[in-house]
Amino acid sequence: ILGDESGDMVVGRESVKQRLTSGVGVTPLGISPSPSYTLLYRNSPTAFGRSHTLRCPHFVTETGRCGIWRYRAPPCITWFCKHNRGAVGRDFWRELHLLMISSQQSIAIWCMEKLEVDIEAMRAVLNQPQRTDSEFNISSDILDGKADEDGLRSVWGNWYGRQEAFYQRCTHLSEGLAWRDVEEIGGAEVQVRAQIVKAAHHKLITNYAPTHLSTGSYQVVNILEDYVRVTSYSPYDPLDIPKQVMEALPYFNGRPLNEALDIITRQKNIPLNSVILQTLLDFGVLVKENEGS
Repeated sequence: ILGDESGDMVVGRESVKQRLTSGVGVTPLGISPSPSYTLLYRNSPTAFGRSHTLRCPHFVTETGRCGIWRYRAPPCITWFCKHNRGAVGRDFWRELHLLMISSQQSIAIWCMEKLEVDIEAMRAVLNQPQRTDSEFNISSDILDGKADEDGLRSVWGNWYGRQEAFYQRCTHLSEGLAWRDVEEIGGAEVQVRAQIVKAAHHKLITNYAPTHLSTGSYQVVNILEDYVRVTSYSPYDPLDIPKQVMEALPYFNGRPLNEALDIITRQKNIPLNSVILQTLLDFGVLVKENEGS
């Protein structure tokens, strides 16, 4: 971001420089949200996207766009309110998110080692505790958007005062890396997560047809004239199910699929094709036997 001089990055680049200047959340691993922002975010589950206080610092008010879109972080890259194929799509993007976080962390640590950050500073960075809500002790300076200088010195060591130069050097080190290099740097964790992503992607692009089905977990949120609206894997992605199909769900109780479909056709005269069954599976309304709750 700091090295991208293109015109559409002017606002985003300046927003990053402002955060860099404040020093809050700035470490050799990157720039993280401030403790005060994190505390508010965790305890205001419905406020993000509505409250100006929780607005992303890289949001461009004039255009309503993201100022660092090309370089946005893994949570922004992989978050969607709705997914193709419901929970199956959600699972793929969730695993990709974890792979990106792991890769990003590995490269950041690798850059710290290559740029010879002090051992004591590396220890301070890597041993920073993950705080729970009850453990936040936010200073007045942090609340006012000012960094603790002693804390900055401890995590930057011999690079203290040269944070922007450090990030620029990291860019030069990492921009030529191929994926095989990332896997080598990340070691077993990144390699295993990459395999998990491949498996999740394979599931996303193929149909899944278990031989025994049960009814999964879902919540009815509205009953319409011809449909029942339910939520299952996510409250943001409701599914409208025809009432006839809803009547057929109790017949999926772990018995063989062919037997269940035969009974539904004979007793209820409800035809269920493969598209309907796949959708119910993708959203978790139907699950493989022993996977339900």
